[in-house]
Amino acid sequence: MGLGPVPLSLQGEDLNKLEKPQVYSGHRNSQTVKGVSFFGPTDEYVLTGSDCGHIFIWKKKDAKLVRVMVGDRHIVNQLKPHPCIPVLATCGIEKTIKLWAPTSKDVTPLPPDVQEMMEANRRGREDHSRVTLTPDMIMHVLRLHRRQALAYIERRENLGDVDSDDDDDDGGGGAYVLGFSDGEEGGNSECSIS
Repeated sequence: MGLGPVPLSLQGEDLNKLEKPQVYSGHRNSQTVKGVSFFGPTDEYVLTGSDCGHIFIWKKKDAKLVRVMVGDRHIVNQLKPHPCIPVLATCGIEKTIKLWAPTSKDVTPLPPDVQEMMEANRRGREDHSRVTLTPDMIMHVLRLHRRQALAYIERRENLGDVDSDDDDDDGGGGAYVLGFSDGEEGGNSECSIS
């Protein structure tokens, strides 16, 4: 499992063996966008930051968590490995950038409280979900997006007509339809801004 940094290099029969995507869990990504990187001489590790301030490192092949390091007092956002040597740069919301390099051949065990940390991250993801998206709400947003895209296309197509109608210009500017409706096309609850 795990596609690696060049997924197109897999043969078709190998792709069929991948029943589902590899899942790397334990971190929390709910407050800010986090970077994800491959690391190691042959990209055999996957690593990311977390809202809990830790750096999580998994084996790419089996998604086994192999290392958790404190990377920031608050949140680790970005991780960037050096392309040629085993050095990693990380940053969070602090005003510092940290450089990491292996210094020992000894394997450092996971922290004794790693399970509690991962459970707290899981709960934090669930507790911080601010909006419950019902299927009706999702469909409403999709209809809004479609309506706005169609209005944009129509305005672009009619732009030539507006430029050529100088004598019909009332100086009032254009009207933009914001798609606030109950789902019916041409519904009464649309909002026009001019």
